[in-house]
Amino acid sequence: MANTLMPKGRIAPSTGKHSHLFDPVALHSEAITSISLAGFYLRRDNVAQARRKLRQALQALQPLTSSTHTAKG
Repeated sequence: MANTLMPKGRIAPSTGKHSHLFDPVALHSEAITSISLAGFYLRRDNVAQARRKLRQALQALQPLTSSTHTAKG
C-alpha cells in the first residue's frame, strides 16, 4: 500500500519515524470505537451524544473511501 500523509487531525498511534503516514488501521479502529460508544449512549437514551459519536465514526471512515488513499500495485 502506498504511504501518504495523514489527513489533518488524524495521527497514527505509533511514535516511530513513520507516525505521520496515513494509517487505515487507526482510522478503522477510531470508527469502531465511536460506533461502540454511540450504542452505549443510545442504551442510556442519550441521543445527542450518540449522534455526535456517529458523526465522528463517519468522519473517521471518510478518508478510507477517498480515491487519494487507495493502494497502488
